[in-house]
Amino acid sequence: MTRVTFSFLATAVAGAMIFTPIAAAAPVDPGATAVSDCVPADSAADLGALTDPAGIETFADARARISALREVLARSDDYRGTFVLAFDEILALTEPTLSSGVYDDPVWAENLAVEVVRLYMTNLHEYVSGGTPAPHWASAFALAEQCDRSPGRVLTGAIVAHLVIDFPEALVTIGSTPDHTRDFYTFGEALVAAAP
Repeated sequence: MTRVTFSFLATAVAGAMIFTPIAAAAPVDPGATAVSDCVPADSAADLGALTDPAGIETFADARARISALREVLARSDDYRGTFVLAFDEILALTEPTLSSGVYDDPVWAENLAVEVVRLYMTNLHEYVSGGTPAPHWASAFALAEQCDRSPGRVLTGAIVAHLVIDFPEALVTIGSTPDHTRDFYTFGEALVAAAP
């Protein structure tokens, strides 16, 4: 995949957000325990502990936590599992690139992978524990409560939140510089190749 193609895909996803605003979804009721049939009642304490971003320091930590979350959320018709199902697959398929020598700065690449997981977990933790997730994730989680939406629409809302907001935020948080440009495109190409 060329850099132009990857840039086009990123622009297309950003453009889709303009034409399909996820902010139009119903507001999240943080005090609700069983919001709808597509978000079953479960142990908030279990999900709260599992989604707590504390302790996610390495890629191995991030992978283990996302895999455990997948096991919990993907075993039923829980729409919250749509994103984590895809996220777990992508992390599994991109993991080999982190130790393959394709990055000029492999520490930067791992830090980026860890930070995007941490951002997702932080917002999911706020959501399941009755806090206030960031607006882009509040909208995405609200879609998961709308059983008339298709799982694909729910997944798309989460992917937009993840790619359009979290990914750039992670780049800033880990101190990316113009020296990371080549690694940025290498990372992006690995994500595109891994996307299910």
